[in-house]
Amino acid sequence: ELNAIAYNAVISACWKGSKWEKAWSFFRAMEQSELETNATTYSAMIGAFHKGVEWDKALYEFSRMTHSQVECNMITCSALINACTKAGEWEKALQIVHAVAQSNVEHNVLSLNAAVIAYTKGGQWERALQFCSVLMQKKLEPNTRTFTALISACDKQDEWENAL
Repeated sequence: ELNAIAYNAVISACWKGSKWEKAWSFFRAMEQSELETNATTYSAMIGAFHKGVEWDKALYEFSRMTHSQVECNMITCSALINACTKAGEWEKALQIVHAVAQSNVEHNVLSLNAAVIAYTKGGQWERALQFCSVLMQKKLEPNTRTFTALISACDKQDEWENAL
């Protein structure tokens, strides 16, 4: 019989293997076994939904997570933002970005990248630059993916001078 650690490992493996249906099957089996789910469980499940472009399921599980009082972490939030963005639901993704900014959860480079990509998909290059600037003032260091997304945001709006 699997314990919570084993279930989390299997769900994470399904996430990495882009097998959201299998991940969800294990997630449900874990719940039926009355094992305690935690932030690791939900992060892996939401990440699997992200890979499967199942943003609505990701939102549903995120809602269940917050109602069951499992503490949210930035991995979970970033996966949720990415799931929405990948599905073209960039407005929903930005709602999550702003909700995270109002919460106790600290942004990290994963959430920074997810937010910049969401702003880019929404054609909001100025807000992407502002968001990045604010987080840099808080000593968060962007990476290559961040700068690539910012350059892409500016380029898509024919604002190449701002990309420099």
